[in-house]
Amino acid sequence: MEPSDKQREQLSTGAIGGAPRDVSSLISIVVPAFDERENLRALYDELCEELHAFRWELVIVDDGSTDGTFDAISELARDERVRGVKLSRNFGHQPALTAGLREAGGAAVVSMDADLQHPPALIPEMIREWKRGASIVHTQRRASEQSWFKRRTSAWYYRVFSFLSGVSIGEGESDFRLLDREVVDVVVAMEEARPFVRGLVHWVGYPQAVLPYDVRPRRSGQSHYGLLRMFRLAAAGVTSFSTVPLRIGILLGAITGAGAFSELAYVVWILWRGETVPGWASVAGLLALMMGANFVLLGFIGTYIGQIFERVQGHPAYLIERRTPTHPAAESRRREG
Repeated sequence: MEPSDKQREQLSTGAIGGAPRDVSSLISIVVPAFDERENLRALYDELCEELHAFRWELVIVDDGSTDGTFDAISELARDERVRGVKLSRNFGHQPALTAGLREAGGAAVVSMDADLQHPPALIPEMIREWKRGASIVHTQRRASEQSWFKRRTSAWYYRVFSFLSGVSIGEGESDFRLLDREVVDVVVAMEEARPFVRGLVHWVGYPQAVLPYDVRPRRSGQSHYGLLRMFRLAAAGVTSFSTVPLRIGILLGAITGAGAFSELAYVVWILWRGETVPGWASVAGLLALMMGANFVLLGFIGTYIGQIFERVQGHPAYLIERRTPTHPAAESRRREG
């Protein structure tokens, strides 16, 4: 996942964004939402309470909800600070987050979930860190109500991801963060077929800060991130940032090949001595190991080829079906930054 020549030039010259970090700067709050109708009003109310001292906008992306989430967004959009985007179907959290980043017009952009587990009260502190010079302000949960299995698998995944990609993501980090406009423009310019924003914001560099927070109970509904979705996100993250799995496949091939050669040499030696080969259990086991390694390697190769295929096709990461009506005055202020 190398940047284009244009992106390299922008990264080296700092020719992207660069909005002033002052009190009057517009702050964008981006919220991907999938079946979150019951949570949006409470989220909006808390944002109004916590951000009364700032100029802000709320961009909510409906990721193909079926519970009337976009109707709830349209009701909130009576406030000119609120804008809504409805995707044509459920594309997933990361594409929905990317859509929100592209829609946001603020000098700083805060992304968070709609279920209120990410506390809006932390946003003013994130803004203060941004004004002190941090281009990326991560958050890290101190405690979690997740099951032991989910916590452990998450921790193991990010350790493996950091090892394979060389991009370090701390345990307990999520998509609750603040990005400077310059960073947002770099990230959305990548145009990933399978965006993994959580990894991209670490990969790009820039001055960063981390704030701890306590996870609150989900206000309403249930999490839509089941084991299968987590696995897909994990696979997309690893294959988007590293070719190490392919190199591991080569290593596995070399090890199993050496084992097979040793087994064959042993069989030839036994036959040369005129002895009977004592059973084929070890040979069968070694063949099974080799076949397993081959299938794992083929799976990795297929994943990378699939990503190349998606890029060649040129399919976008998401499609927008409609937006809430635009308030002319709000649009004018948003362009001013």
